[in-house]
Amino acid sequence: MSVYFEALDWMFHPKSIAVIGASDRKPHIKDLFLNSQRNMGFQGPIYAVNAGGDPVSDYPTYKTISDIPGPVDHVILAVPAARVWEILQEVALKGVRSVTAFTSGFAESDDPAGHALQEKIRAWVQDQQFRFVGPNCMGLYCPETGLGFRPDLPSEQGAIGYVSQSGGMTITGIFMAAGKGLSFSKAVSYGNEIDVTSAELLRYLAHDPATEVVWAYIEGTRDGEDLLEAMRLVVRNKPLLVLKGGSTEGGGRAAASHTGAMAGASNIWRAAIRQTGAILVDNLEEMVDTTMALQWLPPGAGRRLCLACISGGLSVNYTDQSIQSGFEVPALSQSLVQDLRGLIDIPGTSLNNPLDLAAGFFQFQDYPTIFGTIDRSDEIDAMVMILALEYMQVHDSKAKYPDLHKLMRRLFTACRNEMSRPLIMVMPWVMAEEIRLEFEREFLKARFPTYPSMRRALIAMDNWSRYSSQRAPTDGT
Repeated sequence: MSVYFEALDWMFHPKSIAVIGASDRKPHIKDLFLNSQRNMGFQGPIYAVNAGGDPVSDYPTYKTISDIPGPVDHVILAVPAARVWEILQEVALKGVRSVTAFTSGFAESDDPAGHALQEKIRAWVQDQQFRFVGPNCMGLYCPETGLGFRPDLPSEQGAIGYVSQSGGMTITGIFMAAGKGLSFSKAVSYGNEIDVTSAELLRYLAHDPATEVVWAYIEGTRDGEDLLEAMRLVVRNKPLLVLKGGSTEGGGRAAASHTGAMAGASNIWRAAIRQTGAILVDNLEEMVDTTMALQWLPPGAGRRLCLACISGGLSVNYTDQSIQSGFEVPALSQSLVQDLRGLIDIPGTSLNNPLDLAAGFFQFQDYPTIFGTIDRSDEIDAMVMILALEYMQVHDSKAKYPDLHKLMRRLFTACRNEMSRPLIMVMPWVMAEEIRLEFEREFLKARFPTYPSMRRALIAMDNWSRYSSQRAPTDGT
C-alpha cells in the first residue's frame, strides 16, 4: 500500500467525532456538523462541545473536549477565530488524530491579526500528532464511513474523489453530479491549506482503490511545483479533471479574499496544468459532463461521429458544430448506404451522415439493426443520437406511446447492446422542460451520457477522446 495512501486514509475512518461550537442556539452548526454525521449513517459516538455545556438535542454534550471520557478521533471546529488557538491546545492534549476547521477570519480576511494567527497555527501544527484541514472549509465527506457536512448530502457511495479549495464549489459539485447519477468516494473542502495540502490529498486519491476519477478545484497554493507533481501522479493512475479558480484578474482578487490564495498568472497556470496530462475544464457543468463520458463510455480515441436526428435542418447545424469542435462527420460509404436501404426507406429520410430519420424516427423496431449495422462498418468511432422533443411530443405520438421515455430507454439500451462503439444522447431544451427531464432521467438511469445541448456534448466528448488518446499505448510499447 502506498505511503501516500496510508498517510491520510485513517482520516476518513474515525471511530468518534466531536463538534466544538455546537449548540441549540446555533442550529446551522448543529445541522451542518452534528446532524450531518447522523444522517450520513456514522456509526461511532458523536459529541457536542460548547463553553457553557448547554445540552444539544440528544447528543452527549461537554464544556471542553477534555471532559469527554472516551477517545476522540476527529474534531470539527466551529468557533470564532480568536478561540481556535486555545482549543487546539486542548485538542493536542486529548490525542485527537484529525481536525477540520469551519472557522473563518484568517488569511482570507483583511484583518492582519487573522493572517498572524494563521501563520502561528501553521508553524505550531507541523509538530503535532494530528492533521489539520482548513481553516475556512467545510471539511470531509465520505459516504462509506458516514462523514459529511450537510444533512442532505447523498449517502450513495461512488467513484469520484473531489479535492476542493472552496466549500461552495464542493457542495454544488456534489449535488450537480448527483443530479446526473454520479456519486463520490470522498470529497474534501480544504480551505486555506495551512497543514493538509491539495497535493497531499491528490496523492492520496491517486492510490485510493475506491476512487476512479479525480476532481480538483484549485484557487492557489503555496507550492505550485508540488501540486503539479501530484497532478502528474494522479494522471498516471486515473483521469484528473481540474477547474482552476481565479483565472481572471477579478477572479484572482476573489480567490485572495475567499481562501487567501494567490492565484498566479492564468496563462502560466493553465499551461502547466495541461502539461501534467490533466483535463482542464472551465466550469462545474463541464466537470460533470466529462465525468459521465469517462465513467460510462468505453475508451474512444477516434473522432469520427455518426449523427442521427429527426430533422434535416437540425442535422446540418449539428454537423457544423461537430466539425467546428474538431470532430469528423464522414459520409457513409456506398456499401453501407446500400446495407441501410430498406431499413430507412420512408420519404424524407436521408441515408447519409448525419442520418435524417424524419418520419422514420418512429420505426423503433429497426433501430438496433440500423445502429448495429453502422457500428460494424468500422466507418465511425461514436454514435450521437439527437432527440428533438418538439417532434416527439406531437398529439398522435403521445397517444400512441404514453410511456415514450421508458420505451426510449429500452430501445437505446438494446441498440447499445449491439454496438462496440459509444452511444451518446443529446436532448436539447426547446419546450416542456419537465418532460425533457423525464426522458433524461431514464437515460441517466441506464448510464447513457445525456446532454442538454450539442455544444456541451461535444466539449465532453472532446475531453473524453483526448484522454483516451493520451492513454492509448503507442506502437512498440
